[in-house]
Amino acid sequence: MSNPTPLGDLPQGVQDEVRLALESDQAPPKYKYFGDAGEKPMAAIVSRAWYEWQKRYRRLRKIVRRQRIIDRDGMTCRLCGDSITDTADLHIDHIIPVSRGGSSRPSNLQVTHAACNLAKGAKLL
Repeated sequence: MSNPTPLGDLPQGVQDEVRLALESDQAPPKYKYFGDAGEKPMAAIVSRAWYEWQKRYRRLRKIVRRQRIIDRDGMTCRLCGDSITDTADLHIDHIIPVSRGGSSRPSNLQVTHAACNLAKGAKLL
């Protein structure tokens, strides 16, 4: 999994917009508009600040969701019932696989051993 781009690598204007958005917890405007053709802009492109903010915010949401699933299920595999001693051996598994129409909502996620999850694959148990 790649880390989000550090703010120092971004142009100063984009850094300022992303920093402001992260502090206020509100996304910067999604589009930048260019040109003047009367009432409608001639071109619109996705804002770099919006893109960078989304990337960082999405990663944070994923980390928080994962921790909530672990807190809910404890360190116990929901497939075999054994205790999970090492977080390196822990997977978050979809109860109903995404390939079979399952969602990524917390109610469809469970804590499993890596080996149990890989053995299960895309099967419904």
